[in-house]
Amino acid sequence: MYLYAWMVVLYRSIVSLVGIPGNILILFVYKRRKILGSAQFFINALAIADLYVCFVSPLAIHYYVLELNYPSAIGCKVTIAAESVGWYTSVGLTLAVAADRYVAICRPLTGRWTRRKAANVTALCVVLAVLLALPEVYSATITLKVQRYFGFNYTACVPHGNDYRYTYLFQLPRFLTPLIALPILSVIYIKIWIRVRKQSRKILAAIGTITVPGAGNQGCSEDRACSSDKCNEEMRLRHNMTTNRNQLLISLNHRALRGRSRNCKICLKREM
Repeated sequence: MYLYAWMVVLYRSIVSLVGIPGNILILFVYKRRKILGSAQFFINALAIADLYVCFVSPLAIHYYVLELNYPSAIGCKVTIAAESVGWYTSVGLTLAVAADRYVAICRPLTGRWTRRKAANVTALCVVLAVLLALPEVYSATITLKVQRYFGFNYTACVPHGNDYRYTYLFQLPRFLTPLIALPILSVIYIKIWIRVRKQSRKILAAIGTITVPGAGNQGCSEDRACSSDKCNEEMRLRHNMTTNRNQLLISLNHRALRGRSRNCKICLKREM
């Protein structure tokens, strides 16, 4: 087994050891919530998809350990099918989470995604993942390579034998998926960040106009004396104003991030 194969085995092992308890913890936390919105539903679905990928990692490890002496054509197809379906499903659900947050934050008046719609989108992601994985599964087989790269004969699990045109054709979606998904995710989250920043500035500007009676120009300063009672009263008013302003800012930001529309238990129950 070559150095790159050892690196892949080590990477997959670490991902599995960290991902399995992490995703189980996510599912445990959200299981305790009786009512879940679309965002929580997508997070649950993504945790399940990632957990599935972690559980099939031993197949990938087995693939790389026996890369040059792969024993079974059926095992070759099963490994590629399991990996491909998990890969495409995780990418699709990641895009779905971003789209759901974009609608909730940047387009709150158009209507948030319901739990039923989130379930339909999740099912669509799984179906598309299976369809995208079918060409790879169909073409995967064990092939005898004769002294092409390593100087000796070896058996490998590759798509469609020695015909590299089919190899590139069937594996093209696997390489294009992250290249397409990454720019889309970047654009969506940049727009969300810009929207949240604008809302925060508007809230700060609105709160900045709040005045406290009795705390105008009668404050204490270093160049003039004032009574102790007056200074204490002014400091108390300023402290209360700052505290109330911070609490209001946190509350308004929280409402803005949740979409500011149909965000109540009654609506969620109807959606269910």
